[in-house]
Amino acid sequence: MEMVKYICPIILFIFCVLSFSFMVITLWSEGRKDTENKLLAAFCFSSAVWSLGFGALIIQTDVEWAYYCRVFGMIGTILYLITGQMLISYLSGIKKCWANLFNGFAALGVIVYFMTVERNQTIFQLDVTGMTYSFKAGLFNTIYTAYSLILALLMFGISLYMCFSKVKRIRFFGKIFMIADMAMLLGTVLDTVFPLLGFKAIPGSTLMQFWGMVVVYLAIRANNRSKINIANMSEFIYYSLAMPVLVFGADRHLKIANDAAAKFLEIEQNQIERKNIGFEKLFEVEGDSVFAFDETDRNMDIVCIKNQIFCNVAINKIRDRYDDVIGYIVIVTDLSERMKNMQRLEEAKKEAESANRSKSVFLANMSHEIRTPMNAILGFSELVLKMDTSAEVREYVTDIKNSCLNLLAVINDILDISKLDSGKAELVCGNYNTAALLQDVYHIMDIQAKKKGLQFQMNTDPRLPSELYGDKTRVRGVLINLLSNAVKYTEKGSVVFIVRLIGIENNMARLEFAITDTGIGLKESAMEHLFDSFARFDSERNTNIEGTGLGLSIVNGYVKLMGGTIEVDSIYGRGTTFTVNVEQGVVNGTPINLTTSATQDSDTLNVSGMKIRDTQVLVTDDNQINLKVIKNTLEYYGLTVTTATCGKEAIELCAEKEFDLVFMDQMMPQMDGVEAMRRIRQLSEHYMPQAKGKIVVLTANAIEGVKQELLDAGFDDYLSKPINYQELERVFERFIPKDRFWSGIDNDKKKVIEVIETVEERMPKIAVEPTAIPSLEDSLPQVNVAAGLELCNGDMNLYRDVLRIVSEISPQQLKSVTNYWETKDYENFVIQIHSMKSQLLNIGYSLLADKARSLEMAGKEGHYDEIAEKLPDYITSYNDFLKQLENLK
Repeated sequence: MEMVKYICPIILFIFCVLSFSFMVITLWSEGRKDTENKLLAAFCFSSAVWSLGFGALIIQTDVEWAYYCRVFGMIGTILYLITGQMLISYLSGIKKCWANLFNGFAALGVIVYFMTVERNQTIFQLDVTGMTYSFKAGLFNTIYTAYSLILALLMFGISLYMCFSKVKRIRFFGKIFMIADMAMLLGTVLDTVFPLLGFKAIPGSTLMQFWGMVVVYLAIRANNRSKINIANMSEFIYYSLAMPVLVFGADRHLKIANDAAAKFLEIEQNQIERKNIGFEKLFEVEGDSVFAFDETDRNMDIVCIKNQIFCNVAINKIRDRYDDVIGYIVIVTDLSERMKNMQRLEEAKKEAESANRSKSVFLANMSHEIRTPMNAILGFSELVLKMDTSAEVREYVTDIKNSCLNLLAVINDILDISKLDSGKAELVCGNYNTAALLQDVYHIMDIQAKKKGLQFQMNTDPRLPSELYGDKTRVRGVLINLLSNAVKYTEKGSVVFIVRLIGIENNMARLEFAITDTGIGLKESAMEHLFDSFARFDSERNTNIEGTGLGLSIVNGYVKLMGGTIEVDSIYGRGTTFTVNVEQGVVNGTPINLTTSATQDSDTLNVSGMKIRDTQVLVTDDNQINLKVIKNTLEYYGLTVTTATCGKEAIELCAEKEFDLVFMDQMMPQMDGVEAMRRIRQLSEHYMPQAKGKIVVLTANAIEGVKQELLDAGFDDYLSKPINYQELERVFERFIPKDRFWSGIDNDKKKVIEVIETVEERMPKIAVEPTAIPSLEDSLPQVNVAAGLELCNGDMNLYRDVLRIVSEISPQQLKSVTNYWETKDYENFVIQIHSMKSQLLNIGYSLLADKARSLEMAGKEGHYDEIAEKLPDYITSYNDFLKQLENLK
């Protein structure tokens, strides 16, 4: 009889060891970092503590020691209930809010534990089965019993919910937890409800909790095996592929075929091993010679025997750790649809080529046939005009002659198109004078523009080589065609012709021609077919404009023939910009000497001639160079500009005066632009959101998403640095009342309400001596002087002034950067580098600005090792640049 009381403790001690072993196995497994495995390990541990505590309680003979054993065992009980609830909440996939609520209730068990384990709450007594206990009637024990039952019912309810899930895995776990929970409920009656009613506790839940834990443990372990990992990844991939995959052994017989392969090749999986299927039984080849290759893999197109489908097979050798070939993996690709498509495409291509040849031959023949009588008509017209005829007859004959000339132009276009379509068009290259070509184009187009009352401007890069090599006739034709179209489709405003030198490499000059008009523009639907032959658009609106629709097609053809590109950007009802890039050989690199009235006006720094009156602007930037450039730019537009060098100063100025526009730098020391903006908003109703005083952020931060962040922070608009003229004028037009605008282009300087809004690229005139830029470029070889000059509105004096300021302030900036780095003041280090990057961009030194940007990003992301590696090179490069600036003085 004495041995009876040891049976239950021995079982519980065995449970304890097994539970602890399960915990170790879980923590040692490959998926130990998964949430469910972490919770499972805690679940197993709580089961072990529960079993150990109550197993030790039963064998005690001393009431005091029995109490301590129960206190220890209850830790496992409460932890078991909490982790069990968290585990089922996680696996059930219930909403996070409900999971938090249920887990929170389970966590109350910590409080219940301290209520229940008080010494006076439990009565211990020894009988034949060992030490047992009952609860003293009272609030605490009632709460404990209610907590245990509610939690068990709650877990049962979640298990029931899981059983109706659409996900099979969740339904499986629901059934498992329902089994475990029913066992727990049964056991709870024996050692939780009975003691509350005064009966002796029978360790029911203590025994049953282990089996519930085992069921959950086995279920989760089985689920882990169904997850993709290194061990089973190849199996999952192999059988999940929709592409047929075969594996042949070293004996060159088929060993494995995935489901896609079995279906495609019409073979049965259970017969693969028995039939010794060789490659030649599946595909039309001779023997197994396909495996006789020295390379790692082999690729070939063959026909499948069963279904006669044309396919491609990629054969790869499988090698073991000793580099011996132990098999081959074959990937099969069905080419039947591809072959059909290729055949259809080939047939369509032949038909299209035949039709195109027929069209070209017809157009060429027709054009030549028409040219003969047209030449006769022109000849006779000339003879008649030389005769002594009446004025009326001369007028009629002149009209006939002009009409013939127009018709000949159309015929020439048709001949050009037919040559381009047939591939017979050729370039006739030679040396030509750049200035002569551009002046010729200018004078022709200036006459056409004046007839329509349009302003025509030509801005040329003074760095253009004076003599080039190429097909002058084709270049001239492309420019005349595009400019004629611009004039033709523009009723009022201007046409601007810009010529830039992108760069010279291997004695080839990359030229960019930009033609911008303020005409009718193009609809989006027209853009796709813009360069099609005989294509005309918006015919309802353009009925009075003559044309065949061949011009742009010819332009596109000859630009491509010259190896160039053509792009178009247009806004319907506002205007269009055509941009052509071509390469021409450099014969004489001496800068162009171009004199034309196209660049004489002093009021053409912005193409629209936009001027603004009675407008107060505040610009805040901690960088003196940025301030000078931006102030000069804004004053050019006629704005009254006040400057501030920090956020605090800007706030004080805004408190004293109501500005129409505040341009605020984003990154400044002590107080950044966002904080300064928020404080200015609080000064008065004038600066409140949606009020008259607008605050625009200036930033050189080009990271994706920054713009939206700054707008969300409260700024009215966003401008990137260096400032783009088009974007700047967009801000003016958005926030400044229309009655403050007047046109600088208008000869009478009259106020206008409608401001030209549509010039795509507002490149300022570079009104400097032809030798100024090359001279600076020789002294500053790594600086894009033209780009820096453009940002200074083409003002060479301002640009030199900016370079002087850089020379004066940079040594102190470099000293500050070094000091911030050495003292680990990373925040100010980033701000200072950001400021230096901005000033480098303003002078056109993009290479050094990129190095500053790299340091700035490394500082923001905390990559200090990268800064330590790159900072010395940046400082050295900057000092070399400063020496070059010294030589300019």
